[in-house]
This record gives sequence, structure tokens and C-alpha cells, in this order.
Amino acid sequence: MDDMATENMIKQSLSQFTVDFYDKIVTKQGNSLSNVFVSPLSIYTAMVMTMAGADGKTKTEVENASGLPEVLNHLRKPGALEDLLKKPFREIQLDLFLPKFKLSQCEPVNAKALLQQCGINTIFNPNEADLTKLCNSRKLFVSDLFHKAILEVDEEGATAAAATAVMMGVGCAMITPVVRVDRPFIVALICASTMPVFIGHVTHPESN
Repeated sequence: MDDMATENMIKQSLSQFTVDFYDKIVTKQGNSLSNVFVSPLSIYTAMVMTMAGADGKTKTEVENASGLPEVLNHLRKPGALEDLLKKPFREIQLDLFLPKFKLSQCEPVNAKALLQQCGINTIFNPNEADLTKLCNSRKLFVSDLFHKAILEVDEEGATAAAATAVMMGVGCAMITPVVRVDRPFIVALICASTMPVFIGHVTHPESN
């Protein structure tokens, strides 16, 4: 399997998790959509880290929701990760007309409830959770999982944070495609055109 195949596997795994997780947020809001901004990558990473200490049904549920086992099995092969990181990235320039705004939520997202809807359940159950690879105690489980992300866009570009993730944008004076954002919109910050790091939507641009 070459580096392109590896990249596609990782992209599909994270993209599918992003779609599933974001779909649960939109479904929960129903007809009363409000501004939302989250980092599925941050939650995905937390779950994958937990998966390393999980076993049995708990591990299976996290694996099924993340779609990661096949990717990890390939990346363990000598040179696989190095080949992927050497792949050149492509940049696209455009003229973007976007009002300054800051997007965050007053209260953290209850990621536990959303992950349960994605099929991850036993890890939150004190009677069923199996994290024995992390700790010998059978009483160890995840009680809650909260998530908060912030996006701020101004003349300098975009700054987003969920844990320690930061993205910056660069303008250009050349004749390029024009994008005007003057209505409710979906926003996503994508790393190197493959990894959905942040996703959200703005329905009330005038609010925070």
C-alpha cells in the first residue's frame, strides 16, 4: 500500500467520524439551529488515546466508531509513516470577503451523549467499561466528556483552538476566485485538504 492509499484511509476514517459526529449535533438542535463550532479531530484523538487502554467490547466500540484499526495496522509497517509525511501539499489562493467574527459556545458540548449516539457506550458505563490495559482496576470508566472550541476571524486570518490547534489564513492580491460570505454558513478548517480539524455553522452572525 503506497502513501496515497494511506492518506486516503486516514482521510476517510476521520472524515466519516466528522460527518457522523456533526450530524448528531445538527439532529439534536432540530429546527432551532444555533451557532456551533467543534473540533471532531480533538474528540477523535481523545477516543483513540483511550482506545489504547481499552479491551473487550469497550475497545471494539471505539474501533468501530473511529474506523482506525486498518490505518494503524498499515502505519506500523516500516517506512509507511515517513512516506506519508514526505508527500507534497497543494495550496489554493482566493479572494475571501468575510466579516470579522468570533464563534464559540457559552457551554461546552456534551460529547459523551453524542459519542453514545455514535455507538460508543460501554466506556461510560461503570459496570461494563474495560480499561484494564490502562489500569488494573475494573472500576475505571469515563464519567463525562466535554468539548469546547473557539474560532476568531479578523484581518489577519483565522485562529481556532480546541486544545492546542491553530490555523492561519493568508490573503492574495492576484486575480483569483472570489467568495463572499454574507449569509448563514457552514465553516470548516481543513488541514492540507484532507483532515477536517474543525467544523461548525453560523446561523446568527451577529451573536457570539
